[in-house]
Amino acid sequence: MILLSTPRLRVEITEPGQRPNDTCRFDRAGYISDVTLDGMVHFCSSEPRNLWHPCTGGRGLCCEFLADYSREVLPGAYFPKFGVGLFPRGDEPHIFYRRYENMQEFPVRVTASENQVFFETEAIPCRGIALKLKKTVSVHDNVLTMETEACNSGERPVSTREYCHNFLCINGMSLGPDYSIELPDLGDFGTDTQIDIYGNPCNWCGDGHGFTLSRSSAEVAYIHVDLSSLHETEYFTWIIRHKGDGAWVEGHDYFRPDGMDIWAADHIVSPEVFYLLALEPGESKYWKRTWTFETDKYL
Repeated sequence: MILLSTPRLRVEITEPGQRPNDTCRFDRAGYISDVTLDGMVHFCSSEPRNLWHPCTGGRGLCCEFLADYSREVLPGAYFPKFGVGLFPRGDEPHIFYRRYENMQEFPVRVTASENQVFFETEAIPCRGIALKLKKTVSVHDNVLTMETEACNSGERPVSTREYCHNFLCINGMSLGPDYSIELPDLGDFGTDTQIDIYGNPCNWCGDGHGFTLSRSSAEVAYIHVDLSSLHETEYFTWIIRHKGDGAWVEGHDYFRPDGMDIWAADHIVSPEVFYLLALEPGESKYWKRTWTFETDKYL
């Protein structure tokens, strides 16, 4: 366990290969398993177990790359999952919730100090594909920052979407109307019940520039957010707030989102903001996210 701290924040980062950071899904660099503010407000929780698929071992702030190279290979041949390793294909294409035996993990070098940790994920070339990753996680006051740089060290172009799952929960509070998500960079969503990704009304309701959970429910409420009204801005902002507890987390994504999903289930509210990464061989790109944690108990 790696611990980063300031007078206000305590951030726990699980090292690659240690539970729960030993999955076949999430980027093993910068797996943030817990955040505590002022010694009393907790913001992270574990992935629910009442989803349609088996639990994949997510917790807190953990990222994932979406690029399915399994369809290029025959059963038994290896394909890359960026941030994790090389997987042997089974009879079917890649299944995100499956645990793959005989996986070759990408080596990750870790260098940590009191308020910063640096990860370097090596690239094992596979079918001309190789993505080298550098990630820095740092803390200052009540702000957590994650900076990522990807370099295409392979022979083929790379195109993938990267996002943070944000398994967030404020002080263990279950889902209900006290939870809201504010999206100040987008237009007015009105007050209507939202339609989920399956075409059915769900627990999210429009609340001006954002959404509120209409009732207490453990059911999954999963929506795509319309980003067509997004104007040019330095960063994209989302805020999860719990009215009863008087605490919130404000996320800033320093790139133009390639999409956004919001889902809630059981005890978790999860905004997912996607970064489109396209690299030619030898090309590198950098992107950044920050999370500001606050409570009005001391304001």
